[in-house]
Amino acid sequence: MDECSALPEEVRSSHRDAMVICASLLIDDAPAFSDVEEVGLLSELEIRELGTEVELARSLICPSYLRSNVVAWGNHLREGAGHYSNLLESCLMADCVIDSKRRPEMYFGGLVSDLTDGQKMAFTAACEVAMQMRESGEK
Repeated sequence: MDECSALPEEVRSSHRDAMVICASLLIDDAPAFSDVEEVGLLSELEIRELGTEVELARSLICPSYLRSNVVAWGNHLREGAGHYSNLLESCLMADCVIDSKRRPEMYFGGLVSDLTDGQKMAFTAACEVAMQMRESGEK
């Protein structure tokens, strides 16, 4: 259960924004905020606006099924997974396919619900590359 689940529904969104802001922003390689409570000192408008900017920046480096061009990300991730320097990891990820069921949590550890969309997309891309490589007889 995360911190937000104990909060009333109407404040969950802004608390999640504050958590993301706190975890994401750095100044000179140090956290911009010491904790979520410090982010909470900002006004609701400031949190919402800063949260929007953080999400826009994160979408450039961390894909999301909801907000990203999944096809474009998939193409780039498959290209990266097929690079010779990543083939071993791609094969290791493909080894986590059991009875045709992809099990990214076996590769990354933890629960599926804890994985980011980016991890799931990268896992899918790597599995596709490794399976295609195996089917074509390349090693």
